[in-house]
Amino acid sequence: MAGIVILIRHGQTQSEDSLGGENGIIGGWLDLHLTPLGRKESQDLGSKLTQFPITRMVSSDLSRSVETARLIEKRLNPKPKLNVSHSLRTWNLGDLTGKPVKEVRDTIQTLVDKKFTPPPGGGETFQEFSSRVIKFLSMVLQNAEKLEGQAIALVTHGRCIQISKVWLERGEDGLNSTTASGKHAGVETGQALILNRNSRTWDTKLVE
Repeated sequence: MAGIVILIRHGQTQSEDSLGGENGIIGGWLDLHLTPLGRKESQDLGSKLTQFPITRMVSSDLSRSVETARLIEKRLNPKPKLNVSHSLRTWNLGDLTGKPVKEVRDTIQTLVDKKFTPPPGGGETFQEFSSRVIKFLSMVLQNAEKLEGQAIALVTHGRCIQISKVWLERGEDGLNSTTASGKHAGVETGQALILNRNSRTWDTKLVE
C-alpha cells in the first residue's frame, strides 16, 4: 500500500490574492510573510495533521510557505525532516506580479490558454510553470509508492495545488483557463489536500 501525499496551501498573507478575491494582488514570486491570521491557520492545520504519519516535509522556498511549514512542524511529533525546494514556487508572472487581480485576471487566463507565451517582462510561460510543478509532484508520488505507512507533506501555493489536482483528474491536456484559474481547487489558505492511492489513480480529499 502506498504512502499518503499531503498538499498544503500556505497561510494567509497581508496583500496576496486568493484568485477568487478581487481586492488582492498577484503574489507570484514576491517574498510575502504570513499575517497573524495566517500564522493561526498554519498552527491549526498543524494540529489537524497530527493524525497523519508525516515523516518528510518539503516547502516552497518563498517565506510564506517556509513560515507555514515551520509552524506546522512544531505541532508534529516526531518532527519530520523539512527541506525547501524552488520547484514548489508558484507561477512567476513577470511584470504582472504585484498588480491588482481585477486588472490582470483576463491577461492571466489568456496566458494559461496560450501556454507557450511568456508574461510581460519575462517570467515563466504557463507550460514552463505547470511542467515544473507536475515533474516535482510526479517524483514525489513515485517515492510515496514505496512508503507504506508514511506521509509526505508538500507546502506550496494555491495555483500549484490547483494544477496538481487537475493533472491528477484530467491529465496535462486538461489544463486550461477554465480549470486552472479561479478558486485554487477549493483549497483556501491554511488548508490541505490529501492524495490517497487507489488501485489506479490518486484520489483527493480536503483534510478535516
